[in-house]
Amino acid sequence: MEKNHRALHALPEEAAVNHHTMTTNLSQFISDLSLQSIAEERKKVLDHLIEECRAHLQKHQPLHLNFICTHNSRRSQMAQIWAWVSSVHYGLPSIRCFSGGTEVTQFNLRAVQSLQNCGLLIDTASERENPQYEVRMEKGGQALLCFSKHFDHRMIPKPYIAIMVCSHAEQNCPFIPDALARYALPFEDPGQSDGTGKEEETYRASCREIAREMLYFVKGLLSK
Repeated sequence: MEKNHRALHALPEEAAVNHHTMTTNLSQFISDLSLQSIAEERKKVLDHLIEECRAHLQKHQPLHLNFICTHNSRRSQMAQIWAWVSSVHYGLPSIRCFSGGTEVTQFNLRAVQSLQNCGLLIDTASERENPQYEVRMEKGGQALLCFSKHFDHRMIPKPYIAIMVCSHAEQNCPFIPDALARYALPFEDPGQSDGTGKEEETYRASCREIAREMLYFVKGLLSK
């Protein structure tokens, strides 16, 4: 049965800047991440994305970012959530973060658990074949409603910047009609470790990598 809840795909500007704090564990997780550890070649990719998105941000308020992968189950969900956390961390409420896939599956439970281990508060909002989750940065705070969906789902406002976070989606979805622009920012799929006994380690590393790069990306949008 579904809970009665108030969960938002994107937070109102005032709520994002003035009313959000973070759990101690989440704040510590962010503090422990070193943006300097991002490889120089990867920074070049991120810097190009920052430059292009900053130009769009000047024209569109708010700017919608849609992180897209094949199944909208792992990388795109992590990227959406960490971009959202980063926008609050750096006080940039003018970006709205979403995610979608070329197929609809489920928000992978291992990915959910890895995000919880970083200090995010995640509750099941509805139990179904494709569960919905409420993700919060603090107890009682407004929630980001996350579930697997197609990249053109009705709850994703248009137009948006499409950020392709897996190579398969980038190669097999050549046209996204509602995108202002599209950029490739591929991450390794932690799902490759499923069933190997190394899942926890792999998902933790993937979560840290995506969090680090989303912090770098959003911080870059603030630069003059």
